[in-house]
Amino acid sequence: MDGRSLLPPYTRRHWIVLAAAMLALALLAASLWASRTRSLPGDSTDGDFASDCCGSITLRDGNLYADDTRLAGYVVLRDQKGPYLLPDRFIGTLNTGIETAGNRPPRPLRLDRLPRPNHILFPDADGGASLFRRSAARPR
Repeated sequence: MDGRSLLPPYTRRHWIVLAAAMLALALLAASLWASRTRSLPGDSTDGDFASDCCGSITLRDGNLYADDTRLAGYVVLRDQKGPYLLPDRFIGTLNTGIETAGNRPPRPLRLDRLPRPNHILFPDADGGASLFRRSAARPR
C-alpha cells in the first residue's frame, strides 16, 4: 500500500459534500430547537375572572370556559410586553358578552403577571380592550 485511499477521488468528494450537508442540517435543527417558543404551564393561570361588561370566564387546564361552555384552548406564552394567553381561535368581547370566531386569527389575551394573574385584557370589537379581574372561586 502506498498510503492512498482505496476510494476513487470523485467518491471522496461526494462523502465530503454529504458530511458537510449533514453538519449544516444538524446545526439548523439545533438552532430551530433553541429558538422555539416555549409554552408556560397552563395551570399557572387557572381561576375565575369577571368583567363589568361581559360576564365571567373560567381558565382551567389550558381551556377557557364561559358559563361552563368551552370556548377555546390556549397556551401561556411570554414576549417583550409580558405574559399572555394565546387561544386556538379568536376570542374577543362585545357589549353583550364574549365573541368567538374561527375565521379570524387569534389575538393575545394579556395577563398582568404569572403565576396566578389578577387581570386579563380581552380585545374589543372597536380596537380597545376589556378588563377581566380575578374573582372568588365558584363551587364546582
